[in-house]
Amino acid sequence: MLGLASHKRGTGNGWVLLLVPFLPLACLGPALYVDSSPRQLASDQPRLRLMLSMQHDLRGVDLRYRNLTGFYFYGKDLAYADLSNANLTDANLTQAKLFHARLRDATLFGAILKSGDLRRADLTRADLTTGDLTGARLSYARLRDATLPPFLRRANLRHADLTRADLTYDYLTDADLRHANFTHANLTGAHLYGADLRHADLTRADLTDANLIGVDLRHANFTHADLTRARLYGADLRGTDLRKAVSFDTTIRTTARYDRTTRWPPHLALHTTSAPHP
Repeated sequence: MLGLASHKRGTGNGWVLLLVPFLPLACLGPALYVDSSPRQLASDQPRLRLMLSMQHDLRGVDLRYRNLTGFYFYGKDLAYADLSNANLTDANLTQAKLFHARLRDATLFGAILKSGDLRRADLTRADLTTGDLTGARLSYARLRDATLPPFLRRANLRHADLTRADLTYDYLTDADLRHANFTHANLTGAHLYGADLRHADLTRADLTDANLIGVDLRHANFTHADLTRARLYGADLRGTDLRKAVSFDTTIRTTARYDRTTRWPPHLALHTTSAPHP
């Protein structure tokens, strides 16, 4: 149903009441989403911007392939929304609710997602380069092959799937990464100081030059992970499986915390009968 929103505008002779058409989001489906040709998408742009600015509840909205560059979604409810292949460059999604949203192949270059709720969101192959996910909740999110932003401080990525994700030189300080899947992920030069990686799967992950100082790595899996020049001073390795890890500093046994449940490569197993820094 077509609704009317009233706005007053001052004139020289007083006030004129303007009636602005307001289309509820559910009613705009056939009008806005049937024709997804470039010409139709371009012509709908001003109307779409107005509509989205006036709606708070955008749950389940279909915005596939839309150009949403610079759009303002601060605090809006986009749970279960489909934003696949959408262009969200420089969009403001601060505190937005994106629970279970589909963002596959979306462009989020420079997007602000501070304190956003992206639990169980699908961000497969999403480009989040230079985006801001500080404090975002991404537990159980799918981030396979995604390019993540440099700042993920305090982000909640518990049980997140980061298979083949690009986290090169990213800051994951104080992030919750428990049970996260980093299989084949690129963590070269990543800063993980203060992060919680308990039970994380780092199978074949590249951790070359990564900063793992003081990180909680209890029960993490490092099968075939590359730890070349990785810094593990003070890391908690109790229950950690390092038997097939590649190229880590052998001085780890004098600087890290471990116990009898730590699984070492054969060349170190004979030198770890005691546990420093209990």
